[in-house]
Amino acid sequence: TDLPMGSICVVDTKPRTPMKWEMEVLRTLADQIGANLRLRVEKKENQVLIKKLQEQELQLVEAKRIAEQNAKYKAEYLATMSHEIRTPINAVIGMSDLLAVTELSEQQLECSKIISTSSRALLQLINNILDVSKIEQGKLE
Repeated sequence: TDLPMGSICVVDTKPRTPMKWEMEVLRTLADQIGANLRLRVEKKENQVLIKKLQEQELQLVEAKRIAEQNAKYKAEYLATMSHEIRTPINAVIGMSDLLAVTELSEQQLECSKIISTSSRALLQLINNILDVSKIEQGKLE
């Protein structure tokens, strides 16, 4: 803005009206002082903004570190759970396959097929969940 920021006082030994060139020099001096003051204010404002940006950057770096650590924990958890869940399901599948080749009544054979089909479906569901997790990590082969 072009609002006045202060005043310049010039004292002479005798009262007189300043000459045109003297007024131009004083106006130029005042403009330069005003520009300098505006630059100082802008510099201070910029320093404040830079400090805020640096603080935000530190917060973002910390948030990224936490997100990466959480992703690692999730991957480790899923790998452990994958093994812990697949092992008993594979046992159920294997035992239902063995049961199916023994002498069974029609009702027992139907139950054995249901066990086999359900356990295979559950294993496929677990594999799909783990595939989604691998996709999230960029590790799907």
